[in-house]
Amino acid sequence: MIINGRKLAKELEESIAHQVEKTKASLILAMVQVGENAVSENFIRMKREFAERVGIGVLIKRIPLEPEATVFERSCVAVQECGNIADGLIVQLPLPSSCDTARVIAHIAPEKDVD
Repeated sequence: MIINGRKLAKELEESIAHQVEKTKASLILAMVQVGENAVSENFIRMKREFAERVGIGVLIKRIPLEPEATVFERSCVAVQECGNIADGLIVQLPLPSSCDTARVIAHIAPEKDVD
């Protein structure tokens, strides 16, 4: 059996867009990125473009690595703030070594955790 991945992806995207349209609500996807990482930037761009194509608004919160002493705290606060605003939330991984990934992700409400 041969599966046409492009066709299947297009059908899924159309189905999601239809479901979003039926909700009659303004949905928002928030993404939190800590530091700068070219690969992560590419993934964020692709997620943003997909969300926009299906009618979901996007909020991107970028946390700079300086000052390093507060990166973890600022990351947790950003996750909580975005969780209050958005319908879904993604923490873009990997996080820098100065952040405890599990503890940052634990700040995401389970019903809003897109990953």
